[in-house]
Amino acid sequence: MAKGGAAKKVAIAVAAVLGVIVIYCALLVGSVLQVKRHATQAVSIVQSAIGSDIPSALPALADKMAQLQQETKAARSQTDGIVWRISTMIPYFGDDFSAVRTAVTALDTMSNDVAPNVSDALEKLQQQDIASGGTLNVKPLSSMADTIVQANTVIQKQSKALENAPESHVGKVRNVLETGTTLFAKVANQSNQLTKVVSMFSQLVDGGEGKYLIMVQSNAEAQAAGGVPGSIGSLDVEDGKISVGEFHSDSEFQLVGDIDGTEQINQMYAISQFGVDYGGDIRIATVSPNFPIVAKYATGVWKQQSFGANDTIKGVMSLDPYALQSLLGILGEVTLSNGVQLDGNNTAQYLSNTVYRDIPDQNQQDAFFKESAQLIMQKVFGSFDAKNMFSLVKTMSVLGQQRHIYNVGFVDSGKSEWNGELSNDPKQPETGLFVNEMGWSKMDWYAKRSAVVTKMKINQDGTTTWHVSYTIANSMKPEEVESTPEYITSTFPTSFFEDLIAQGDMSDEERAFATVMISKAQPGVLWHIYVIEPPAGGSVSDIKVSNNSASRVQEGEQFSKIKSDGRDYYTNVGVLIDPGCTAVVEYNVTTAAGASDLKLDETPVPYTPQIVYEDKTKE
Repeated sequence: MAKGGAAKKVAIAVAAVLGVIVIYCALLVGSVLQVKRHATQAVSIVQSAIGSDIPSALPALADKMAQLQQETKAARSQTDGIVWRISTMIPYFGDDFSAVRTAVTALDTMSNDVAPNVSDALEKLQQQDIASGGTLNVKPLSSMADTIVQANTVIQKQSKALENAPESHVGKVRNVLETGTTLFAKVANQSNQLTKVVSMFSQLVDGGEGKYLIMVQSNAEAQAAGGVPGSIGSLDVEDGKISVGEFHSDSEFQLVGDIDGTEQINQMYAISQFGVDYGGDIRIATVSPNFPIVAKYATGVWKQQSFGANDTIKGVMSLDPYALQSLLGILGEVTLSNGVQLDGNNTAQYLSNTVYRDIPDQNQQDAFFKESAQLIMQKVFGSFDAKNMFSLVKTMSVLGQQRHIYNVGFVDSGKSEWNGELSNDPKQPETGLFVNEMGWSKMDWYAKRSAVVTKMKINQDGTTTWHVSYTIANSMKPEEVESTPEYITSTFPTSFFEDLIAQGDMSDEERAFATVMISKAQPGVLWHIYVIEPPAGGSVSDIKVSNNSASRVQEGEQFSKIKSDGRDYYTNVGVLIDPGCTAVVEYNVTTAAGASDLKLDETPVPYTPQIVYEDKTKE
């Protein structure tokens, strides 16, 4: 009896356990079906609304916000329940349930905690007149900045959680999760773009009244951070409002003595390698690729001019003709006093090349650049509104990433996303190859630059070896040189530099070499100094240059290591590229163990960057 009774109890217990399992499975299946139904509806709503940018998506979502919140809340009530929590501990398939739970949480957070607040902030902004009479009232932008930044923090956190969610073992689940992760990554990217633009304008009024310098660089005369500053003006900040001040051409600036950043700037300019220091010259302010150095240097020069001596400078912004063209493409054309119209199609070409053909007199050129910079910036800040801001978000974000726009604030309110500061993160490695034009020409409009960055091998110590091949072609044809204005092909002051070199502290051999380099600065020849930046925590090796130009001086192409602004660079005296010829700079890069893939930074080009990334470790 005892044995029979025990067996009966065991059978009852087993039956009870099986019953519980059956009931749990039934509950889980029901929960899964509900989650699937609600999540599918929610994703469908978001997909139908989201377009090229968040501001466009939010109005479309507004009418469906209540339905979206209802669907995500219902799905989350299931995934936060005890049935679903237990499922995450099931061997093998637990990861699938954990991943789905992460996805539902992200979607519900966005629909209930993020979208309504951002939508309300943008709607309030649209109801206000923020630009009037050439003045931009930044107060409304500043007031919504906190909401946008906080929302972006939440979105980035949820996007990262999705990215790190366990990989599903079930194909259909995995496919759905990949779609959701991609969709959320798109939202996160657009949120970042909106945050950067709003934060940039909000930052302009941080710290009270003062001025922001604004430099317009030239794509035709390349320097590491962009190009020679042709016009420099100010944005005047008062009572939360920004107005465009007077612009000055580079010819209006007087040379000054040593200022903050002089040493770093001189080290990047080839003439200093001949024993000649420049002091403070606004025309070479951008020869450092590290824009915070540029900003301090330009500020020092400005404050020693008669028109800037009493100014309180809060920061520096910079744009090039490619950026101006992109902004005019959104805001509309401007017409100058001589009748020339600049718009979203012709601005870069005209300011970098055509102007030197149409206006041969240099004084008139300076006046044209000064007027065009003034009018375009007045257009930007005088016609800015919520609708334009939405259109500018994506464009300005790309321009900032590609170094066409910089923004450095001196007030301690956090770093701008577009401050042009070189990377110091070994885990996110970047190598830079930057150009400083030395021939006093406008030939960089004809310089076509492209690059191939190849992942070669993963080393035993966890480091990775990369190869960079950077090609520079002089697209001017030899027969075009004679018919092209000399101001474009070369205005190199040979006798002036010969006098400077004669006074420099150098050996006879060094002086002879300098004389040879100067003699090669002929019309149509590109004279480039190249500056190579090693990645943080990594190194550069095996630098070599190939060049099919008759003007080539191989000694000038050799790279040497220098230290500037606390970091190492490799630079040379000059690569000379004849019309119709091509030079290639190649080098190897080693990145730190555990680092992400290498990125190439470069002096901005007036077209879409031509950088190709390859991976030979997968072959």
